[in-house]
Amino acid sequence: MSKDLGIITWNVRGDLSTSGTASRRVQDLKEVLAELTGTGKHPVDFICLQETSGSQGALNAMLVNAGYTCHALREGDGQGDYYVFAVSPNSGFTFDAPPKQCLFSYSSHSGSPLRYPAVAELTRASDGLKVAVYTCHASLDGGLVEGLEKFSKFAVAAAGSGKFDYVLVAGDLNITKGYRIFDFELDEEVYLLDRIFPDFAGVSENLDHVLCWPDLDSGINGGHFTTSSDHKLLYGQFDIG
Repeated sequence: MSKDLGIITWNVRGDLSTSGTASRRVQDLKEVLAELTGTGKHPVDFICLQETSGSQGALNAMLVNAGYTCHALREGDGQGDYYVFAVSPNSGFTFDAPPKQCLFSYSSHSGSPLRYPAVAELTRASDGLKVAVYTCHASLDGGLVEGLEKFSKFAVAAAGSGKFDYVLVAGDLNITKGYRIFDFELDEEVYLLDRIFPDFAGVSENLDHVLCWPDLDSGINGGHFTTSSDHKLLYGQFDIG
């Protein structure tokens, strides 16, 4: 039983099994998994994929064939591309139920299809450790900040509920760590990620982030891997003692 939690997030940018990009995407993920797990020092418990072809995707098929338990669900409310949540057979975790979308109403303009976060709740059989894993492919249009602010309320509420030992956020949030907004109450600019995910900490690569609650201070490791898609794959590892 690993004392670490390891998670991958990757905006795949398409992996339809019949497409010309499918084989390269599969090879990318196989190589990263081999590099991370080959030494035994870097577990991969969870994988969160965005902008995939879901159950029709080559990555989903590859992971299922490798023994991962996978669930696919839409990024939008019944439309758009898919998320895939995958759990390693070596992790000891099982899904408490199929992952679900975290739906809310947008008041600002957002493109079509609207994008929403999703959450998977999991339990480790060996010790009953409970984890909530959130992923999100944030909108790039006028709904970006509103969507992230409303998304964060789900994760922050889960962290404060007492139901979970750890809450993880892994996705393409389409903002950098340095992204700031103006706080009219403070009359100054503040960093958006720090504001909406207080007490979370993790690793980032440009627009992609893997965050964990509670903040584990120095017990955080991670790295990014170049892929054949437009987005690098990001890995985060959290020492849970």
